[in-house]
Amino acid sequence: MNPKQRRIALFEKEPIDRMPVYLFHGTYGAKITNQSYRASEASAEGIAKKEIECFNRYHCDNISVNFGLQSMGRALGAQLDFHEETSPTVEVFPLEAIDQIDQLDFSLLSLERTDFIQMHLKAIEAIQKGINDQAVVDYELTGPLTAASSIYAPEKLLKATRKNKEQVHSLLDQTTLALERLIEEMAAENPDLGFSITDPVSSGDLISPRQYKEFTLPYLKRLVDKIHQLGQTVTLHICGNALKNIPCIIEAGVDIFSIDQKVSLLDAAELAGNQLIIAGHVNPIECFFRGTPDQVRQAVEECFEQMQQTNTSFIIAPGCSVPYGTPEANVSAYMKAALTGAERMGQHG
Repeated sequence: MNPKQRRIALFEKEPIDRMPVYLFHGTYGAKITNQSYRASEASAEGIAKKEIECFNRYHCDNISVNFGLQSMGRALGAQLDFHEETSPTVEVFPLEAIDQIDQLDFSLLSLERTDFIQMHLKAIEAIQKGINDQAVVDYELTGPLTAASSIYAPEKLLKATRKNKEQVHSLLDQTTLALERLIEEMAAENPDLGFSITDPVSSGDLISPRQYKEFTLPYLKRLVDKIHQLGQTVTLHICGNALKNIPCIIEAGVDIFSIDQKVSLLDAAELAGNQLIIAGHVNPIECFFRGTPDQVRQAVEECFEQMQQTNTSFIIAPGCSVPYGTPEANVSAYMKAALTGAERMGQHG
């Protein structure tokens, strides 16, 4: 089976040859194609080059184009500081005060008006062609709270969830509307496109379960519903310890929850049951970047051993994006061990 066939069969509960194997390679892929991360994200050709190379070299099941953690703010006028090996950061935010939301023009975020989204669509089309449509290419969006944090400084935004709730809900509503429109526009142009969501600002390290339920759940659910309406599944990744938010993530309708290494696989499986597929959680720093091939293999095997004790379907994955400078031998060791474990796990997950 190819990754596209495997993905469809998994969610239609049909027989599969093995469980999928994920490699979060957007940063690392730049290195092995002799690009800086910044350069690799600056053109459709650069994005397609690294994604196609990783797919062909490592035979991973996931492939994506990254919308960008700061891209909502960027479209609305944020000034970014670009870095060579990591994602850009916001230097100047479009929103200075939470009571000035009506001054924002969210129509600036659109396929027609946003040049980098047009570039992303070209990259998606080039990847689909370059891999002969063997996998679903995902457009990796930001969750509404994370998107809002690129418009209004995250420390101010989180403080406002306690003191200015009404304005925060207004900002999140507008942010979600913009993302819903973007999903519709991208799907209309490319019906085979999939979608995933990354939402680091909704981490349990930054907000409480109560805040997650109030400020993340309703807006995340809107995006998940929109994607499901298109016939696609949703993978959500949250950095940090998001264990206590799993009940809300299930309520939102997420299909696959990608967890950070801070989250216990067994604890996650206990909460997920058979309502959610868990993906994770090989440490991208201690194992991939600083470890040895043997340590990487051991970490992969331990993940499979733990999840075989549960009834929860499981996809092996890094705990977050594999760093730029990761030794190639460690990535190769991960993929070899991951593919072996995924074949052994078979339909159990």
